Amino acid sequence: MVEELIEKIHKTLDEHWEYLKSHPNVLNVAVGKKFVKGKDTGVDCITVYVSKKVKKKLLGVSDLLPKEIYGVPVDVVELSSDDFELGETSVSVKPPKVQRIIAGGVRKE
Repeated sequence: MVEELIEKIHKTLDEHWEYLKSHPNVLNVAVGKKFVKGKDTGVDCITVYVSKKVKKKLLGVSDLLPKEIYGVPVDVVELSSDDFELGETSVSVKPPKVQRIIAGGVRKE
């Protein structure tokens, strides 16, 4: 059951990665755990890392990130320059399937 959920999250991320990366301030998108007020809820989700969170009222409708995609929760996490080297990296611009291969150090044929 848990493996099926993680597989669904990865599939959803793979299908919507470009859409999510196209939003303002988005640095990267990955599978992670949902945090609320800095505490891990234990809920698997798609995590969108941004350089700066912006209040909803200051964004246009097309710039808003979804709260969920096909029932998969989306969590937005702001990274400071202390947390992450801001900007695109050679890995962050690659699709999630490729990122997982790089992170795992295993090449799938």
